[in-house]
Amino acid sequence: MYSLIIRSHIPSTLLHVLSGMLLMDIIFYRPTFSLKKRLIILSLGGAFVLVPDIPKMFGAPFTHSLFVVPLIALALTYLASRILPFSFGTQWSALTGVLIVGAVMIDYLGNGARIFYPVAREWWLILSILLLLLLRLTSSRGDFTKKGLRILYTGIVLVVLLLVGKAYSVIGVESTLQLVQLNQLYTLWKVILY
Repeated sequence: MYSLIIRSHIPSTLLHVLSGMLLMDIIFYRPTFSLKKRLIILSLGGAFVLVPDIPKMFGAPFTHSLFVVPLIALALTYLASRILPFSFGTQWSALTGVLIVGAVMIDYLGNGARIFYPVAREWWLILSILLLLLLRLTSSRGDFTKKGLRILYTGIVLVVLLLVGKAYSVIGVESTLQLVQLNQLYTLWKVILY
């Protein structure tokens, strides 16, 4: 039990906390802030990225959904509104970004969090490709304005990143299953020998 906590939970939690702290410092840093103010902002970042994991510990995966994260960020913005001297909209959008990168994406890459919950896993990829296809078909003669090309290239990059993330998740699951099978074989071998 303790070995499992030390090998998997502490490094994962530390990665979340440090990422949240770094993102908050990058986004909210101002040269006029005192060291105390910066430490408070860092502490908020470290604590805020753990909020989506609290319901997950009790078996509720919905807090890692990209549909729910902005709502969590909205609640956290109300909590931090007196501490962070920025407009409400700026705080909300920045905290949404911090939660997406520092909490959700780390879990997505690490253990395949369901980022589009309750939508099925393949639908996000299907919808992304469908939007790119529609963008391509609605352009006149395949010509794009500079803005249209940026949207198209951004969409292609996002689809490729989503495919890479899906492949990474599948590889992680397969390696975990192989380890479980090897452990079961080892246990069976010990039973047979004794």
